[in-house]
Amino acid sequence: MGVPAFYRWLSQRYPRIVKDVKEVEGEVVDGEMVPVNTLDPNPNEEEFDHLYLDMNGIIHPCFHPEGRPAPTLESEVFECMFEYIDRIFAIVRPRKLLFMAIDGVAPRAKMNQQRSRRFRAAQENKEKMETEERIRKEFEQRGIKLASVDESEVMDSNVITPGTPFMHRLSAALQYYVHKRCNEDPGWRGINVVISDSNVPGEGEHKVVDFIRRQRGLDGWNPNTRHVLYGLDADLIMLALATHEPYFYILREVVVQTKENRRAADLQMQLFQMKEEENKQKSQRELLLEISRIDRKPYQLVHISVLREYLILDMGNTAVEPSFKVDPERLIDDFILLCFFCGNDFLPHMPTLEIREGALNLLISVYQHTMPKIGHLSKGEHINMRRMEVFVERVSMCEQAIFQKRAFISQKQKNRQLQQYEADQRRKREQESRERQAAAARAREDPGPKETNKSAADLLRERLMKKPAAGENGGTMPAAVKEEEGAPAAQKEEEPKVASEEQQENFKRQLSDTMKRQGDHLKEVLFAEDKIRLGQDGWKFRYYEEKFHVAPGEQMQALRADVVTNYVEGLCWVMKYYYQGCPSWSWYFKYHYAPFASDLRSLHEIPVEFQLGEPFKPLDQLMAVLPPASSHCMPEKYKELMTDKSSVIADFYPETFPVDPNGKRYSWMHIALLPFIDEKRLLAAIRPLESTLTPEETRRNSLLSTLMVVHKSHPLSWPLLEAEAKEAEEGAKPREASCLAIDAEKNNNINGRAILPGGSVGLCPKTIKSMYDTMEDVRNNKALCFAYSFPDEQVHVPRPLAGTELPERTLRDGDTPLAPEIWHEENWQRRGGHRGGGGGGYGQYGGGAGHFHQQQVLGQNAHQMIYGQGNTNLYICPISRDTTEADLGAAFGGFGEITSIRVLNQKSCAFVTYRESECAGRALMAMNGVTIKGSQVRVEWGKARTNHQNQNQNQQRWGWGR
Repeated sequence: MGVPAFYRWLSQRYPRIVKDVKEVEGEVVDGEMVPVNTLDPNPNEEEFDHLYLDMNGIIHPCFHPEGRPAPTLESEVFECMFEYIDRIFAIVRPRKLLFMAIDGVAPRAKMNQQRSRRFRAAQENKEKMETEERIRKEFEQRGIKLASVDESEVMDSNVITPGTPFMHRLSAALQYYVHKRCNEDPGWRGINVVISDSNVPGEGEHKVVDFIRRQRGLDGWNPNTRHVLYGLDADLIMLALATHEPYFYILREVVVQTKENRRAADLQMQLFQMKEEENKQKSQRELLLEISRIDRKPYQLVHISVLREYLILDMGNTAVEPSFKVDPERLIDDFILLCFFCGNDFLPHMPTLEIREGALNLLISVYQHTMPKIGHLSKGEHINMRRMEVFVERVSMCEQAIFQKRAFISQKQKNRQLQQYEADQRRKREQESRERQAAAARAREDPGPKETNKSAADLLRERLMKKPAAGENGGTMPAAVKEEEGAPAAQKEEEPKVASEEQQENFKRQLSDTMKRQGDHLKEVLFAEDKIRLGQDGWKFRYYEEKFHVAPGEQMQALRADVVTNYVEGLCWVMKYYYQGCPSWSWYFKYHYAPFASDLRSLHEIPVEFQLGEPFKPLDQLMAVLPPASSHCMPEKYKELMTDKSSVIADFYPETFPVDPNGKRYSWMHIALLPFIDEKRLLAAIRPLESTLTPEETRRNSLLSTLMVVHKSHPLSWPLLEAEAKEAEEGAKPREASCLAIDAEKNNNINGRAILPGGSVGLCPKTIKSMYDTMEDVRNNKALCFAYSFPDEQVHVPRPLAGTELPERTLRDGDTPLAPEIWHEENWQRRGGHRGGGGGGYGQYGGGAGHFHQQQVLGQNAHQMIYGQGNTNLYICPISRDTTEADLGAAFGGFGEITSIRVLNQKSCAFVTYRESECAGRALMAMNGVTIKGSQVRVEWGKARTNHQNQNQNQQRWGWGR
């Protein structure tokens, strides 16, 4: 799961959570590489028990690496992966478990995002091929012949999806690799190796935490187990926090490197390229492996124990002393819940909240001021919806100020881009003018080249290219000229020259730069018509009208209610997914856009129930997420359903589809408006085709078991071999008879069940065959492989278990994070000048200090509403002439106690005054743009009233009190 900019925000706000990793590399002795001895103590001065690999973070970089040549053969991809795992294993040196988790079939909630990514990847690949072909033609027109494109087995990254032949071969390659390492590396012999491949349902990282949840608290489990999870996705941090295991670490590559590290890598690459003759003797495989070693990025460890300390300090740093005992573990649960409002793989983020605009700072600030009054928002997977509604109301009070500032910044960017564009055009015109003047001057000084200055070959080539004038030499060329210099008559023009290495690099660089420019839509976004105009009157109506294509009225109200219900279901689904496992395989958010924070009302009245259902089969998921361009991954009959225009589900596979930039600059951030898959229609079309599958395709379409591999010297091997021998003596065949409960005391504190393989293969085949000539078979195999079943599911306890020895405190008093800066409240006068009304002429705002003052007032109003202080009087206009106090009392009475209402029919306006400013704030955000008596009203802050003579009388007449 990706939460854009989350890790950057986290590491900046909580800087001590990240530590650089010390790494020991292998040495070259007598020309041979001697690998690291992983039995030696860890150089990071800390030993780890379990290493979990989110394999998608390894597969993708090896399949399509950045900044270096891509492999062209599957075997090269797999060898790159093996070296990748070797490096991570040598860094962590796990003492008990290595868990490799490949993404299996995902919940339906994730498939929408997978579908969007894969359709866009296919579209971008098509655009890249078209761009490459165009640039090749440009080079050929300049007389440069580029090297042809090498055919590749790994062109389409969409094959990295469960059910494809590639993923089937990947599983076999990993099994080969694990057997090889268990036989050859002493550091692998004492551990359990678990392989959960793409035929095991579930996302890789969620299969990992499911394993941890099921192990916690069982007999033999060590509550002080030290876990390391490798991966780049932000959700790994949330998942680690949700386990409430105190000794948890996230291993990540350093994405943004220092200049020193980058310079050292560049120097190594230059030295490598200088060994031209030596490199020519190496195979493509050897070159790729050597380049991958040079291009290595350093690693960092995120210490979840330190992050827990930070969060307890930060989330518990409340504005007032709570009247109840704060639970530190529930503070962590609440933080995880807040992060989900900023978007994830299952829910789009609210329009109000952008991490780059300080959304998490705002959420934490609101939490610090509301939690002491209302209590914790969650407990494990359970959300208190009444408290959540109060919290979201406080957040919604900032919407107007956020949208106003966002609009101002956008207008400022437009002006800057316009000035840049005009300056570029001016320079271009000046350059063209200079070139014309220079050409004219040259023409006057030098009327043209003389033939005597040309070589004989140039003269001949020019004459051959010219057509003879009518009647000249009878329309033919003298034979003497034809034979001059031995030139054949058929010769017309010189063949293009083969491109040099420098020209090849120029071509690659031009292609890369062009694709980057095509993916950057800054100007299009800035100068596109803004039909919604967030922050201006009526923005909410325009949002639903433009994004959801509904007209104002009852239809819009019904749709908005459905979006809110679906979104609240999503929040509950995600919390359960992170804390207990998938609550429903079939649920999904059925819209492309999220509601506003101010739309989330009466949350406690929304019924939320989930039906577990069952996961898709792998081929079902492929049909749900792959575009027609990737149909080569599918069996023939399935392929026809995707590509045949007469297919009953042809509408699921559009060749082109609309994309909504949604105000975002880069194409990868745009929203692909693809039709959602109708599960019933899809499965009805697929099920009859299962009988046409080959045995190999049927296996790829099956949901299979997790595998475990141990060396013969492992304590678990003897019970397994004894059970296998006993079965052989008794001739037992049923699968139930081959199930063996695992004793955690003999299995590195790991519980579960072993399912012995049937048939003649057995636990320990003598030879493990390699699929490729470049890899040797594993002979005299001493590794046992069997199906492994997790322990039964249990209720997750969201706190450290009994017997846990909590880590020593790392943070000190001075490490408490400062109060978070609120983006929309920042004083940004410095950025735009102080000349009111002018200041650059920012369109509708007029720029200058006048607009800054408006922004500050908006921010202050939102700030007052959050903290329960400020105005209580609302100004409502325009109202119809027949609107009465009773009408306004009925419309506004549900937000709190009203002390007075004044209706000024002659001026088409009214004033409503509440007892508390919080009630007035709720009414302001909820009623702005609502239609009352046929008139769509605007609600603003009015002047504070001091005359309350008729308050009691009004309350008695219309019952505005609660």
